[in-house]
Formats: sequence, structure tokens, C-alpha cells
Amino acid sequence: MIKLLKNYENNAIFSIENAWLYRSLAWTIVAWVFLDVLSQYLSTLVVTINNPVGYRMAFADWYTESYIAALAISGVIMLVSWVMAEAQKLSDENSHTI
Repeated sequence: MIKLLKNYENNAIFSIENAWLYRSLAWTIVAWVFLDVLSQYLSTLVVTINNPVGYRMAFADWYTESYIAALAISGVIMLVSWVMAEAQKLSDENSHTI
């Protein structure tokens, strides 16, 4: 995020680096959601591993509003990164036009 804000400060708004930074942010959010679900699954498994067979449990609550909202925000950020990449292409094309 600091790199992105420094690029904005330097007036490099439609740069391929900004698009890459947005895309990285979106994939980081996706990874966070899936790793959090995995950690829930593994923690319930570890806590109940000593229970008798039939009473062990492995549970992950992946369908919550916070995860869905995070994935939706990630999708919007991915869309913004695509728009930034296309805007950079247009900006580069316009800079070569006399």
C-alpha cells in the first residue's frame, strides 16, 4: 500500500506497477480468506484429535458474511487492477500519438 500511495504522490496514476500492486492486494485478500478457513479446520481437528472415534471433528465455517464480503472486495480490487492496466495501455498509446 505504501508503494501505491508513493506512486500516486509521484503522479504515476496509470502505471503498470499500480495495476500489479492492486492485483497483488486482491490475491492477498483471497489467500487470507482461504488460509483463515484452513486454520479453522486444522484447529478444530487438533483440539478434538484425542476424542474417541466418532467424536472427532474437523469443521470450518467458510460461508460467513465476512468471508463473502472479503472475496467480493477482492473481486472489485481485481476489476480495478484490470481497469488500471487498460488505462495504462491507453495512456501509453496516447503518448505516442502526435
